[in-house]
Amino acid sequence: MATYALYRHTIRAVVVGRHNEVKLFLRQIPEEDLANFNNFLMAAFYGAAILEFAYDRGDEAVNKFAKEMVEAHPDVDPPLEERYVEYCVLGIFGEHHLMESLEPRHLHRTQMLSIRLIATRHPKMRERVQGYLACAEQLARQWAAGEEPDVDFGWFDDVPDADPAA
Repeated sequence: MATYALYRHTIRAVVVGRHNEVKLFLRQIPEEDLANFNNFLMAAFYGAAILEFAYDRGDEAVNKFAKEMVEAHPDVDPPLEERYVEYCVLGIFGEHHLMESLEPRHLHRTQMLSIRLIATRHPKMRERVQGYLACAEQLARQWAAGEEPDVDFGWFDDVPDADPAA
């Protein structure tokens, strides 16, 4: 399976909640491709986060989401901590040092669990999963090439502008 195709299959399985497939696909990613996969996962997390936090990226919204994440995943081992979620969300929106302070295993697990929770809350994400994954791939490739990101996940294409003159 081509590398990005495997990444897309993995995150698609996360989005639709097929945990056994996620585990299977993760085992298929070669060690030498993990950095690229992590970059793709980061791009997928970004796409999900802009949907979840479209109208409010404030501390209260982030804290509320972190609490909901911990409550939604009481049985994960090691336990999910609110700060992991907060650091991931704040990090993806510019406070990179917070995300960088997390151990990779906490970062990646938190991102995947966040993507899954966001997908359950926003049917649009599941309905548009192909486009979502294509945008995540485009963003990951731009980041890897050191290019200025230029990706629109299209979450709000069907929402009329608040200002008709805009």
